[in-house]
Amino acid sequence: MPKFLLRICFLWVGLIGTSGYIIAQSDIDSLEKQLQVVEAPKDSLNILYSLTRHFASRDNELGFKYSDIFLRLARREKDSSQIVRAYLMRGLCLVFSDKLEEAKSEIRKIADYSFSHESELAVQTGQYLGNINRSLGYLDSAQFYYNKALSNVTDSSTWYNMQKSLASLEYSSGKVTATLERLHFVLEYERRLGKSRIASTCNNIAVIYSNRNESQKANKFYLMAIEESKKVGDETSRSMLTAQRGAARTYLEIGELENAKLHLNNAYLIYESFDNPSILSQLYFINGELLVKEGKVDSAAIFYNQLIALAESIQFREQKLNAIVNYLHFQFQQDNYDVDRWINELESDDLEVNLSMKKSINEILNQYYLQKLDYKKSRYFLEQYWVTKDSIEGLEQENYISELETKYETEKKDTEIASLSQQAQIQALELSQRNTQLVVAGVALLLVVLAGFIFYQQRKYKHQQAVSDIEQRMLRLQMNPHFIFNAL
Repeated sequence: MPKFLLRICFLWVGLIGTSGYIIAQSDIDSLEKQLQVVEAPKDSLNILYSLTRHFASRDNELGFKYSDIFLRLARREKDSSQIVRAYLMRGLCLVFSDKLEEAKSEIRKIADYSFSHESELAVQTGQYLGNINRSLGYLDSAQFYYNKALSNVTDSSTWYNMQKSLASLEYSSGKVTATLERLHFVLEYERRLGKSRIASTCNNIAVIYSNRNESQKANKFYLMAIEESKKVGDETSRSMLTAQRGAARTYLEIGELENAKLHLNNAYLIYESFDNPSILSQLYFINGELLVKEGKVDSAAIFYNQLIALAESIQFREQKLNAIVNYLHFQFQQDNYDVDRWINELESDDLEVNLSMKKSINEILNQYYLQKLDYKKSRYFLEQYWVTKDSIEGLEQENYISELETKYETEKKDTEIASLSQQAQIQALELSQRNTQLVVAGVALLLVVLAGFIFYQQRKYKHQQAVSDIEQRMLRLQMNPHFIFNAL
C-alpha cells in the first residue's frame, strides 16, 4: 500500500473511531490554554488525547511531544484505558513519520490488553495494526488484525467499513473467490439497509469478474451499478462513469457492438465532468477496439494515436504502460512495427509492474523482435513470457488451493461445531430423560411412602380403638361387683 494511502486509512480510522478528530484552530488554542490550568488528571488526559490526534498528521514534532506527556500522565494515574490510547497515539505519530516498524512495535505492546478488555479500543488497535501490516506487505497479519477489529465492532457503520477493507485486502492477497463472497455479502447488507454505495460495490464485483474473463457476469453487475446510480440520482458520478465504461467494455467482449457504442457514448458524456487522462485513455482504447471490430481501421487509428499521445500525460507508470501496450497491439495488427521509441520504453530496466502487465510486455517484445528477425531477443522475451505466465498460473493455483483449504477448514469447523451441537443436544435430551425418570421415580417413591404412612396411621388408629374398647369393657367388669356389693 502506498504511504499516502496508508495515511488516508489512518485519517479514516480516526474519523470513524471517535468524533472530533478534525479540530478547528481556535479549539486547539483553547485546548492548549485549558491544559495549563486544568487540575483534574482525567480532563488533562482527554485534552492531551485530542491534541495528539490533531498534531500527529499536521505537526509531527508537536504530536510526539503531546504523546509523551500523555503517556507519562496516564502511567502516573495508572489508567489502563488511557495508557492504551497513549500508545495508539504514539503509533499514529510514528506512522506519519514513516516509521512503520516502530509504530507496529509500539502498538503491539498494548494489543493483548486492548483485544481482551475494551471493544472500542480493540477496534482501533486492530485497524491500526491491520493498516500498518498491509503497508509493510504482511497481508496475512493484516487480515488477522482486521478480523480482530471486526470481532469487536459494535456499530453497523464500522462493521460495514471493515468488511470492505477485508474484501480489498483479500483481493490484494489474490484470494479472488473469498473477495467475491465477501462483496456479495456486503452487497446484500447494503440492499437490506438501503445504503447509497450499492453502485460502488457492484462495480467492484464487476471488475473482479472482468479480470477473470467472465464478461457476462461482469456486464450484469455493471448494468446493476448503472441502475443503482440512477435510483439515487447519481448519474454523473465516478461510479456511474466506471459502470458505463465497464458496460461498454463487456458488451464489446460479448460482441454486442450497438450496446457497447451506447454505453461508451454515455461514458464520454459523463467524462466531461472529470479531468483524468487515465480514464480518457481507457475510453480511447475501448473506442479503438470497437472501431476495429466494426472494420473501421482508419478511424480506430485516430483513437490509438490519441491514446499514445495521452500516455505522455498519465501520472501513474503502470497506466501509461498499459496505454502503450494497447497502442502497440493495434499497430502490430496493422503490420506496423515502426515503433522503436515505445519498445525502448517497455525495455526499461526500472519497470516495477505486476505479473499480468509483465506478461503483456514480454508478449509484445517477443512479437516485435520476431518481426525484426532478432531471434535471440525474441526467444529471450518468449521465455520471459512463459516464466511470467507460469508464475501467474502458479500463483492462481496456490491461491485456489489456499481458498479450498480455507473452505475445507471452515466446513470442517462448521461440521465439528454442528457435531458438538448435536452431541450437546443428545446429551441434553439424555439428561432431560434422566431427569424425567428421576422425577417419576421420586413421585412414585413419595406415593409409596405416603401410602405406607396412611396405612400405618389406619392400623395405628384401629389398634388404639381396640385397646380403648378393651379398657372400657374391663372397667365395666370391675364396676359390676362393687355395684352388687353396695346394693346388698
